[in-house]
Amino acid sequence: MKKNRKAKKQKEKIGLIKWLKKNYKKIIIIIILIIGAWSLMYLTDKTRVLKDEKRPIFAIKTGVYSDGKSTEYMGLGYKIIMYKQIGGRYDTKIGFWNLKFIDKPTKIKLLDFAIEYTNNPKDTYKKYKGEYISITEKPYFIDEKNNVIRFQYTDPDGKYTTILDFYLMFQPAATYKDKEELTVVGTVDNFRNKSKKSEKGIIIKNAFVKE
Repeated sequence: MKKNRKAKKQKEKIGLIKWLKKNYKKIIIIIILIIGAWSLMYLTDKTRVLKDEKRPIFAIKTGVYSDGKSTEYMGLGYKIIMYKQIGGRYDTKIGFWNLKFIDKPTKIKLLDFAIEYTNNPKDTYKKYKGEYISITEKPYFIDEKNNVIRFQYTDPDGKYTTILDFYLMFQPAATYKDKEELTVVGTVDNFRNKSKKSEKGIIIKNAFVKE
């Protein structure tokens, strides 16, 4: 009887490696389902806040900032900050839980940016994409139809030209047509490659002129 009990106990002992080998298919399916569910939640919220400008579904509201409008949401592994400042930042950022609230723009100079962008376009794209920036320069062109203030730099030899197009949110661009110098703030939305119709440059959305 004792021998049988010992044999029974030995049969019940299954090592972790053996268990993993026996159930690896189930484990893979579970992992795939978890990743799929997380991806669905993340992409749904990302689309809602960035493209549709709506509140997220799967992220929980965790705070409202002192400006009274900007809101923070936390999801599984990601954070969303919806900036809605009157006369300030007005865009949405999504990132990891360590995403910081930044309402002070990074000041750039047109000449420095033009040189940086010409020498290292890929690095410059990574550095400024989605960043909140400001520039103080004399406008090159005021596009009243599209409500855009353009800053442009062409090197003395005419080898390269860099354009910064600030798309104003609420202020009419025509108001600033005769201004010698402006301070314009906005969020870098996209980079534009050189084409037959336009020089290379960046597009800045949700912009406003600092009075």
